[in-house]
Amino acid sequence: MFDNLYVALLHYPVSNRNGETVTAAITNLDIHDISRSSRAYGVREYGIVTPIIYQHQLIDRVIRHWKHGYGGEHNPVRKEALQLVEVYETLEQFKEHIFKQHNIKPVVIGTSAKLRENSRSFKDVKEMIISRNSPIILAFGTGWGLTLEGFQAIDFVLRPIRSFATDYNHLSVRAAVAIVLDRLLGAQESDCGAA
Repeated sequence: MFDNLYVALLHYPVSNRNGETVTAAITNLDIHDISRSSRAYGVREYGIVTPIIYQHQLIDRVIRHWKHGYGGEHNPVRKEALQLVEVYETLEQFKEHIFKQHNIKPVVIGTSAKLRENSRSFKDVKEMIISRNSPIILAFGTGWGLTLEGFQAIDFVLRPIRSFATDYNHLSVRAAVAIVLDRLLGAQESDCGAA
């Protein structure tokens, strides 16, 4: 496990298709799938960030079912992944929580489908994670991505995921999280032994 690595799923401040700042809806699939990817790649905690208390209650109900209810008895592997999930009202609140864990301010690395000026390569970010010099939050926006306000709260941006086969670039956030974690932390074929 990377005790310095965190994933944040930001539901605010994000854009809608018209470029307006909104709070995006929580989806059950994002709760489950991102927690499973986070567990598979050794993330310490998966923080879901939303200011809407009703959404906190929804997430808590889903998590309770899997941590303490029939879901956890029926599928203990899913229960293990969902142990990583915590809910925060703001990214700042999540950062404060991490600061208390490490006594060091976390570095927040945002993600975007667009190339931005302050972007870093996957190689650079991987070296930061492995060096474990400070806690790192990989921040993913929902909706149509982070707003300008959202980008002001991060330290720099990871270069966008790109395919060499097409220029289509509209992935679900759960797919983007899985791809980013694999590119940063996935074992290479040579690491897995002979096939």
